[in-house]
Amino acid sequence: MSETAVAYGVDKVEIARASIIGQPIHMLSPLVPSTHLLCGLVGVSIDEHQKFAMKWAVLAVIVMTACALIIGSITIF
Repeated sequence: MSETAVAYGVDKVEIARASIIGQPIHMLSPLVPSTHLLCGLVGVSIDEHQKFAMKWAVLAVIVMTACALIIGSITIF
């Protein structure tokens, strides 16, 4: 992915930073084993967990993206 971004003039470091910002939403995926483990330990179903946590994960991603843009660690253009 980073090589493709370089072809369009985007720095590899910016791609790495942007991909880390998306981790809160990625961790809600049913493909992540730790999510299954934690839901099993707590006794909550995956769908209940996703319904509750998705709004908070999206909010966290929006805040992190805004902060990253403000401090200049990622850029729009």
